[in-house]
Formats: sequence, structure tokens, C-alpha cells
Amino acid sequence: MKQKLLIPALTILGGAAAFILRMLQNHSGFERDTGLAIPGTFAGRLLPALLAALAVAFFLLSRKAPKKEDGVDFPAAFPFCDAAALLLPVMGVFLMGISGAADMAMGLRVLSGAVWGVRMHLILGGLSIVSAVGLFLAAAACRRKRVSFPAMGLLPVILMLVLRLIVTYRSVSTDPTLAAYYVELMALVCLTMAFFRLAGFAYLDASPRGFLFFAPMAVVFSMTAIAEISRTTLPSLALYVGGALVILGFLMAYLFKDSTKPTTEQDECPDETV
Repeated sequence: MKQKLLIPALTILGGAAAFILRMLQNHSGFERDTGLAIPGTFAGRLLPALLAALAVAFFLLSRKAPKKEDGVDFPAAFPFCDAAALLLPVMGVFLMGISGAADMAMGLRVLSGAVWGVRMHLILGGLSIVSAVGLFLAAAACRRKRVSFPAMGLLPVILMLVLRLIVTYRSVSTDPTLAAYYVELMALVCLTMAFFRLAGFAYLDASPRGFLFFAPMAVVFSMTAIAEISRTTLPSLALYVGGALVILGFLMAYLFKDSTKPTTEQDECPDETV
């Protein structure tokens, strides 16, 4: 049990520490006139060191999990027997839906602040909403213990994140200060890989080792990216928070699946809606 608690505890505490350091760096680690990073600042040095240390820790912890896990269906890998366990993924799905709605509003010019063009915001908004629906159905299937759920519903979120990563990189690649934008890029990369590994369980190609590495890193970088509130858009901010909650919810379900496993037939997860 202590081993299972270590990963989520390290994830939340590490993400909170990284968030604080990023806030400090944004406040005093960049020149106001040029936006260039000020060398030698406390937060500027400690944040990359912390993120690297967390990556090493999660890599070592994930080595204890099997590289492949065959014959395990998706609901069995992520059993949400307790309705309260659905709180995190459902909240995350709701925020991802808000992210998509905000992107659509920017595309339709109802909201200002569009940075990628009208068409791209509409595409990303539509994909985000479809992604939220697919993830909700996946969580509902885990709650009901139904193997027959639309596994393809987990693919739109991967497509959306890859597309968002591309357009985000294109918009920031001209910035000579890597420290100004690497957090957001890494958040998108880790979220993409975490959802990719999550989808692997639905397609019976599970990689627990990969999921237990990328899922915590996705949460940590997403929490760190929330500190970019002054320079990022509402859709991106909602996506980081929502994506982190969804991944954290599935991570907790996977880590504690043995401790929540029913001991009798009467204790099995009820066949009910979310």
C-alpha cells in the first residue's frame, strides 16, 4: 500500500512544488522589456532540476510494473467501483469540454484572444468536445464494468493533443528563450503519451510501465503549466487542468485496483450508470 501511495503523493507534491517554482520564475526570472530569461535565478535553476528528479523517480518506480499486460480488459484495469472515484475524471472531462467550447467561441469570434486562426480554433474545439465525450464514455464503462464500449472514443484526445502540440510549437518556436515555453510543450507531450498509453489498455496492448511513467509526468507538467495563466489562453488552461484530473483519476484507479477488488459477488461493482 505504501508503494502505491508513493506515486500519487509524489505526483501531487512534486506538481505543487513545480507550480510554485514556475510562478516565481515567471514573476522574477524574465526581463520585462525583452522577455529573456535572467540567468542564475533560484527558480530558474531549481525548476528544471526538480522536474528531472521527478522524471528519474517515476522512471525507477515504473520499472516495478510489467512492461506488457495481456488479457486485461479496460474496465478491469481501471475499476471505478466507488462512485466517488469518478469525481476526478468527470471534473476533468467537464473542463476539457469547457476548453473545447472556448476554442469554438474563439473560432466563431465570440471570444477574443485567438492565436491560431479561426479554422484551427474550430477544429481544436470540436476535437476537444468529442474527446471529452469519449473519455466520459470510457469512465462510464469502467464504472459499469462493461467491456463493450467504443474504444475508438479514446483516439480523438490523442489527435487533438498532437495537433495542439504542433500549432503551439509553431507559435512559440520563434521565441529565443526556451525557458519561456518549454513547460507548455512538455505538458502537451506528456499528456499525449499518457492518453496514448491509456488507450493501449482499451486495445489490449497495455503497457503498465509506460503508463505509470507518463501519467505522473503529465500531471506534474500540467500543474506546472497552470502557472502560465498570464500568458496562455483560456482553452489551453482548461485543457491542462482537465487533462491532469482525468489522467490522475485513471492513475489512481489503476494503482488501487487490487485494494478495491470485490471479495464476494455481492461486492461487485453495480451495473449502473455514472
